[in-house]
Amino acid sequence: MAADGQVAAAHVATSSWVPPRRFPTYPDQQTSQQTSQPTSQIAFGDPAGTPAFGDPAGASAPRAHGTRGAHGGPWTWSTALGGPAWPAGVARPAPTRLTSHPTFAFLAYHDSGRTGRPRVVGQPTVACLAGLWQEMAAGVPSVPPRLSARLGEAGPTVNRMSAQPVESSSSSQVTGAPAGGAQDARQIRGAVPAESRASDLLGSAGPAAALSQTREPGQAGDRGSVLASDDSAATATFVGSDSSSSVAATAAMAGSGDPTGADERGEGQASHDEQPHAAFRRFMATGWAPPANTAPIRDDVAPYGSKRRALLGTRFPNETLVIPTGGLRVRANDTDYPFRPGSDFFWLTGSHEPDAVLLLLPNPAGDHDAVLYLADRSDRSSSAFYTDRRYGELWVGPRPGVKETAAALEIECRPLTELPDALARLAPGKTRVLRGVDPEVDGAVLSYPRGRAARSSAPTRDVELAQALSELRLVKDDFEIARLEEAVAATVRGFTECVTELPAAAALPNGERWLEGTFWRRARVDGNDVGYGSIVACGNHATTLHWVQDDGPVRPGELALLDMGVESRSLYTADVTRTLPINGEFSEVQRRVYDVVLAAQQAGIAAVRPGASFLDPHRAAMRVIATALHDWGLLPASVDESMSEDPKAPGAGVHRRYTLHSTSHMLGLDVHDCAQARDETYRDAELAAGMVLTVEPGLYFQPDDLTVPPELRGIGVRIEDDVLVTADGSHNLSAALPRSASDIENWMRQHRPV
Repeated sequence: MAADGQVAAAHVATSSWVPPRRFPTYPDQQTSQQTSQPTSQIAFGDPAGTPAFGDPAGASAPRAHGTRGAHGGPWTWSTALGGPAWPAGVARPAPTRLTSHPTFAFLAYHDSGRTGRPRVVGQPTVACLAGLWQEMAAGVPSVPPRLSARLGEAGPTVNRMSAQPVESSSSSQVTGAPAGGAQDARQIRGAVPAESRASDLLGSAGPAAALSQTREPGQAGDRGSVLASDDSAATATFVGSDSSSSVAATAAMAGSGDPTGADERGEGQASHDEQPHAAFRRFMATGWAPPANTAPIRDDVAPYGSKRRALLGTRFPNETLVIPTGGLRVRANDTDYPFRPGSDFFWLTGSHEPDAVLLLLPNPAGDHDAVLYLADRSDRSSSAFYTDRRYGELWVGPRPGVKETAAALEIECRPLTELPDALARLAPGKTRVLRGVDPEVDGAVLSYPRGRAARSSAPTRDVELAQALSELRLVKDDFEIARLEEAVAATVRGFTECVTELPAAAALPNGERWLEGTFWRRARVDGNDVGYGSIVACGNHATTLHWVQDDGPVRPGELALLDMGVESRSLYTADVTRTLPINGEFSEVQRRVYDVVLAAQQAGIAAVRPGASFLDPHRAAMRVIATALHDWGLLPASVDESMSEDPKAPGAGVHRRYTLHSTSHMLGLDVHDCAQARDETYRDAELAAGMVLTVEPGLYFQPDDLTVPPELRGIGVRIEDDVLVTADGSHNLSAALPRSASDIENWMRQHRPV
């Protein structure tokens, strides 16, 4: 049954879908007597007169490729997208009128004889039905079609359809009758919104977009989507818009071919997994203690998230905002990367769950109501808890569901299965989407404006949303500053442990990996992970700015440049760099380079204060470096000429040969935080209390650089600290790590094993 008065099920013919003639009709399949005239058909209205697909039961109706096909059923299709022409003189079946909202459920049949995975056979586009019926006519399926509903899933192709929704007084529902006798009725809530009409693009109410791309079983957004019993088979009844017409069809959760389901793998299983047989499935469905009814603890971020959402809403009054977090990403085959929430989404909600989407809906009071859509728990209420290796609780452990998240984060939460309907109701002209995070969401809401206006140089409405989120995150609140302090403290501990492990690393041919692993262990113990790929660059590798291969040796007498940061459990990351003498003492040349970089950093930190330009620390640090390079006879221009910001001035920027990168970037949930902010609010703006930025000058003399003396070649030095802008100046959050050459040598003597 569809939510909020919206019908969300496809209309199905009165007659059952019959199995292939070469297979018997199993007892668990219900079929009805075919009649000469259908009372209901699968059809999609098209004001332009595109032929509709039907399933007429009469023998006189046209059939796909002029034949009943291997399935023996009266499958028909039209000229759309490559089908054969509708026979002359034969009346087209009258299409069933669309329901009051152009959203539809999807039907899938299991082709377990070949793939063991359900294949989508329904979508509000003639392409899907044409392709399916062609396949049926050609006799491709090798097993009887078993119907199972899948929520929030597209067909094998992505197509938009133009259709006018028409009124309907009835709804569609699906009820299940498990083999065990217990009812397991679940609502169909999948949505396939039709493409918006012109009035929708102008901002009126109505469907907003077409369905997005297909998700394979077990992928993001597919949790709890199988419409069937947890037992071996279930009978699903589909009720069309004509209340007098219905069809009973088998929805076999345990598969096809074998009516017991013994040859079908469970939802979300891999090809090498053992098949869940019917007896096993029945046994797994019983004997579990009721879930603990423990109230979740309120998350400390909850009140901050509420304030942040309200602040964002003031930027876009009377507009709906859609902010997704993204989903799991495949690393290889059936293994995923560890999931990390989208930073903007997490800043607004505090939720760690994949596939979730935040909607900020304008209300009559002039502000916004927040609704968080997320997948519910994959617990004992569904067989997915033991069959789904991606989300099932026996595979990955319990995670908070709708109720738990709502209580912990103090935000209204709804099941993810309701999201398609919610997105379908949005008008593109009054909606902004944080795009590039979740392809499903991107495809569900059309961008606006389109056409000529969208090709202008001005930023789009959606880009403006991304910019606003970055700009609001520039100034940290007290909660964020505390989380950054935690991340920095853990980072200091990780650096200290690396010093302890230097002798062990020096004994290995790839000792950089040993130091990388040492720091990663600390990040996992004290935080969520490392905030970025750790840079462990020893010897010549220190001249590569982002050396993340970390596979070189650790040789006494050389320098080790360590650029690392712990990401706290609240996802705020530190970003600290120290350059250490591997044997515990700087050589004369190493110290000379190190002292210049330290002086540059001290000048940069001194320039951090409210009202100063963001670029002031960079300018101060670069002047120190340019002066030293000039004094060493390395600059082919004066200091002032090299420091000129006029790109056409003679000698401008020549010092950058030895110090390529900028000195500062914002820090927070991302190591390079607030990246979408406009230049006028970030790079060209003034610093303000609450901002956190790095100050990280460096000097890098490449091993093959013939412009420098041989003794300097292969030396790379960078010193980086995380600095908070305060009301009257700045505070170095990472000051606990020593910076001067003498302090570093003393610190290393204290922590190196005797």
